[in-house]
Amino acid sequence: MYQPIVDLKTTEIVGADALIRWEHPSWGIVPTKELCAIAEEIGFIINLGKWMLEEVCRNYKEWLKKGLSPIKVALNYSGIQFFENNFAENVLNTIREYELDPSFLVIEITESTLIRNAEKVRKDIETLKTNGIQIALDDFGTGFSSLADLSAFPIDILKIDSLFIKNIAKDETCSVIAGSIINMARELQIKAVAEGIESWEQLSELKSLNCHAGQGYLYSKAVEPLEFTKLLAKKKCRPIRTQNVDTPKKQRRKFFRVEFIQSLEAEMTILEIKGKKIDVGNTKVLVKDIGPGGLCFISNIKLPIVKDFIMLFKTELLGKELKLTGYPVWGGEKDSNLYTYGVEFILDENDRSLLIHDLNKIQIKMRKKSLFTDGSFVTVSPAIYFKQFNN
Repeated sequence: MYQPIVDLKTTEIVGADALIRWEHPSWGIVPTKELCAIAEEIGFIINLGKWMLEEVCRNYKEWLKKGLSPIKVALNYSGIQFFENNFAENVLNTIREYELDPSFLVIEITESTLIRNAEKVRKDIETLKTNGIQIALDDFGTGFSSLADLSAFPIDILKIDSLFIKNIAKDETCSVIAGSIINMARELQIKAVAEGIESWEQLSELKSLNCHAGQGYLYSKAVEPLEFTKLLAKKKCRPIRTQNVDTPKKQRRKFFRVEFIQSLEAEMTILEIKGKKIDVGNTKVLVKDIGPGGLCFISNIKLPIVKDFIMLFKTELLGKELKLTGYPVWGGEKDSNLYTYGVEFILDENDRSLLIHDLNKIQIKMRKKSLFTDGSFVTVSPAIYFKQFNN
């Protein structure tokens, strides 16, 4: 599947992220990161990477035959793939088999890839760049040695982690960090690409910071090759004005919501399904906001959206344990391996009044200091947080 990367000023499609999905007969669609973790564990990641590159080359050649505009296509490579003998040469040979100019390809790597076997990675990158392939550093800003990486490795593109984009219009710190990355990239003649653009407010802030390009649900989710071909034929991908990315949905709520700058870690337990009590343990989730009527959370598990699916959430807020019970009323895929859900609480009026009291206290504290931290908050993005559970 392909997600368009768009020039934020002109809305022109300048690239695409190639994302693999596995349609399993029993599990359904297995997201990219989960699939790649499995492939790494069983030693299949090298073959999977070769298959992905071949599919990308085949799709790209078809686009050129149809007279569509040439773009950059980004493929994510793990550190394990760089351990392959003749890695760079194998990539180039595959591209040559399809009689394509290698310069269409962008290889995305993470900081951990650079740390592993750094000397071999550097040599492979130099070989790839000599042949016109660009290198993108993914999730920039979340690691400990990202600045050192820029001086040690010839990077062409910085992908600003969605953690900063999520709060860029609400939190001055995130805006300053994103602006600094964008300005630094410009000074180093590196292109900055913002990940996870989901709202008009985020887009407006990125434009004011002169960010080069971006991607996210505001423009398009990842789509199958045929649908992406139609997008590419239009040459431009304009932001979408829909209720799931704009604010009207919040205005229709019966109760107010307190939106957190950082995600609140919670323990979620399934209490019963269709009236039958069950015991399947618990799992970690991240809460985005809470109101007297419900909450919104992110999970790496796909859940059914039915009223007889009762869940219990436990977290710490304002120095005390908070327990809330409810059922899902809406849900959707947030990105390649995470899901966002809306929950309606099952509360009596006394418990609801106590919750409203606590939420009002939180709002007062947030007005005084936007980065409210009196609770089980996490400082990393959801993607990085849930990645630990894939290992």
